[in-house]
Amino acid sequence: MIKGLKHLPCGNKLRELGLFSLEQRRLWADLRATSKPSSTSWGPYKKAGEGLLPRICNRTRENGFKVKEGNLKFCLLILNQPFNKGHFHCLWSRAALRACADGGANRLYHITEGSQESFLPDYISGDFDSIQPEVKEYYKVKGCELIETMDQDLTDFTKCLQILQKKIEKKGLQVDVIVALGGLGGRFDQTMASVETLFHATNITPSPVIIIQERSLIYLLQPIIRC
Repeated sequence: MIKGLKHLPCGNKLRELGLFSLEQRRLWADLRATSKPSSTSWGPYKKAGEGLLPRICNRTRENGFKVKEGNLKFCLLILNQPFNKGHFHCLWSRAALRACADGGANRLYHITEGSQESFLPDYISGDFDSIQPEVKEYYKVKGCELIETMDQDLTDFTKCLQILQKKIEKKGLQVDVIVALGGLGGRFDQTMASVETLFHATNITPSPVIIIQERSLIYLLQPIIRC
């Protein structure tokens, strides 16, 4: 037990520790559930263990609170690494904004093979050294916004996040969390670059940023602020 917190209710303990509200943590638990096998998984993705929508839409909490569809408002950012197809479909269908960071567009294009027109991102950004020419041309023809960012001091992930926050503000969206798919399955330096972006994110957006890759989920805990 942390000294000075023993007498506090659970919710107050979380706030004192600089974490999120109890209900936010419960919603985050639903997101973490995307990386765990579930016997109630839906549709053709049952084997992959996806249960995000059933857990968020149909789950009744111990206190009787029923989490209804749409309660968790988030944006989706696709990175240039393999990701779970089931996670993708669970998240894509409910995201307020959808973006690809450079080669992430290749991943989106190939994972939606045969139905690409139904999965068009709001924008694709980056220095475009990774996106395949035919993929870039396809999304350009389909009217997707292509934003070239040549700054080499930041990763495509970080730059894509900067653009995303500007669009969130411009549209006046209320966002609980930003979810990035991929980012943890490449070389060690690539993984650490993703972690670095989580630190940059604290100065880019007020929304928590999480990264999901297969059975892994990471996010940055905020420091404790004492008055």
